[in-house]
Amino acid sequence: MKKIPLLTRFGFAGFSILCLPALFLGFAACSTSTEVGYSFWEGTLVPLGDHMETGLAAAVTQFGRTEASVEIRQAEADALYGWYLQNGTCDMGGNILGGVASYPLVQTDEAGTGNMSALVSTRLRPGSAYAVRVYRPLDSGEEMPVACGNLQESTGGGG
Repeated sequence: MKKIPLLTRFGFAGFSILCLPALFLGFAACSTSTEVGYSFWEGTLVPLGDHMETGLAAAVTQFGRTEASVEIRQAEADALYGWYLQNGTCDMGGNILGGVASYPLVQTDEAGTGNMSALVSTRLRPGSAYAVRVYRPLDSGEEMPVACGNLQESTGGGG
């Protein structure tokens, strides 16, 4: 049986599809970057104004993206809540990371508890400030802030 060279059998396009991803992975594995492999952030949601909603928030950054999650407690039963991760603190907010459309609404249960996660294509950087803000969407399209929690970096791993 005659052996057919790889380039002849699949053509250059087939060779590229098969080999280029491996080449990129090889370069990534050889990176001399000093970036942290992952970072974990967490915070406690505290009520704003005369609202009662509380909860927890957490985020894990790895591979250039962040998975954030929120758990709302003491909220209105069977209600929808919006939330997002932002630059800055609860006292001095900043930009929403990934855009508000990245964060699915939280549906609370009959006990007023609900949780949700979102994946955003940005990473949280050590030494920066971040917060998770929870709000009630209003019929007018506006938001009524009900709780907020500043995130603190708690661990980081080598990468």
